[in-house]
Amino acid sequence: MSITQNSTGLYVEAYDTYRRSLAEALKFADPRFTNTATTNRRIELIEEARKALLAKLPPAVSIPGTGQVAEATPNARQRLAASFQPTNADEVAVQGREWDVARQLIAGGRSIEQVILSASEQRLIAIVANVELLPEAIQSINPDAFIREIQDLAIGRLAELGHAGAAGVIRAEEGDQLALAWRRVLSEALEGAVSIPAMSELYRVDPTGAASITQSDEFIDSYKVDQEVVRLDRLARTNGR
Repeated sequence: MSITQNSTGLYVEAYDTYRRSLAEALKFADPRFTNTATTNRRIELIEEARKALLAKLPPAVSIPGTGQVAEATPNARQRLAASFQPTNADEVAVQGREWDVARQLIAGGRSIEQVILSASEQRLIAIVANVELLPEAIQSINPDAFIREIQDLAIGRLAELGHAGAAGVIRAEEGDQLALAWRRVLSEALEGAVSIPAMSELYRVDPTGAASITQSDEFIDSYKVDQEVVRLDRLARTNGR
C-alpha cells in the first residue's frame, strides 16, 4: 500500500511519540519501588514504546528496480506496458502507423531517447508496446534491461503529457518510495540512532517530514536517551528478559 505526502504526518507523530515515550520511561520513579523494581519498570516501558512504534510502521513495499523487496508478480509499469498491446483492428492500425514513424525517425539519425522526448501520446504508447523490436534491444547483451529503460522513459513522458494510467503509476511509485523511506527510518529508530543514509533518503522523498523530526528536541537530544536505553537493553539481556 502506498502512502502520500499528506499522510506522512502520522509517521512524524509516531516518531516523536516514540522518542518522548523513551525519555519518559527513563524518568520513571516511584518512591514505593526498589532500585531494581524501578529499573525493571523502565525496561518494560521501553518495550511498550517499541511495540507501539512497531504497530505504526508502513507496510513493506516493492519498488521496481531497487531490489528492496523481491517481486513475485509484475509491477505496475509492466502491467501498464502490457495494457498497451492493441486489442482491435483500429488500435493495430494506429499503433502500426505510429511505430513506423518512430522507426523512420530513428533510421534518420535520431536516438530513441530523442524520439521519446518529442513523441505524441499515441507514439509513446507504440514505443512502449514495440520497443523489443528495436535493433538496439535485439543486439543488446541485456535486452530486458534495455527494454525496461526505454519503457520507463516513455511512461515518464506519458505521465508528463497527462496520460491517466502513466500518471497513476508514477504517483503510486512515489507513495511506495515514501513508505519505504519511512519504514527504514522508523525501523532503525527501534534499534537506536537513525543512520545518515536512511535520513538522507527520507530527506530526498519527504523533506518536510524529515525536517520535522530532525529539528525536534526529541531528535536533537536523542543520543543521550539512546545511551541509557542501550545500557538498560544490555541489563535486560543479562537478566534474561
